[in-house]
Amino acid sequence: MTKEVHGWGMYGMWGPVTDPGMAAFTARVKDLGVNVHSSPYRDYDVAQIVAEILALPPEPLKFIFGASLGACNCSVVAAYVPQVRIDGMWGFQPSLDGAQVKIGSNVKFAHCVYNPTWWQTAGLGAYRWEKAPGSTCNLYVSERSDFHPGETLAAQEMFLGEMKRIIAASQTLVPQALA
Repeated sequence: MTKEVHGWGMYGMWGPVTDPGMAAFTARVKDLGVNVHSSPYRDYDVAQIVAEILALPPEPLKFIFGASLGACNCSVVAAYVPQVRIDGMWGFQPSLDGAQVKIGSNVKFAHCVYNPTWWQTAGLGAYRWEKAPGSTCNLYVSERSDFHPGETLAAQEMFLGEMKRIIAASQTLVPQALA
């Protein structure tokens, strides 16, 4: 039996107008059996996502993901719920112009892809997530030369594979009653 899984995705600035890849990625996350609530949210919907996370019991897996400013706000959401375990956090090209909140120990796994090549992203996708001092988060940062906001098929596959591994690792055997 697998644990219930909840996920919240956030668009980059200007939402679906400039970031159609987030809607496509969110649909793929939903196909994994993740309850994505009203995702993708706008990058500024942090308070709504925080409220939804706080309304859940501790047992379900919790994922946060986003692109550009939405990727920046993943760590903002996690910082607002330091008492809640965030099982996974993924970011497509966090922006240098967004919030740069370091990742705390309540986040168990995090992975962001960034592109420091200014002419491909105009600096928008060049921020690298960082851990807060003393954080035990398992953080991965990957450099990829993709155009902004970076939700390429290869990056999506990488993140989906990581989500699948976290979900599979959470599976527990339920003993069958003996007849």
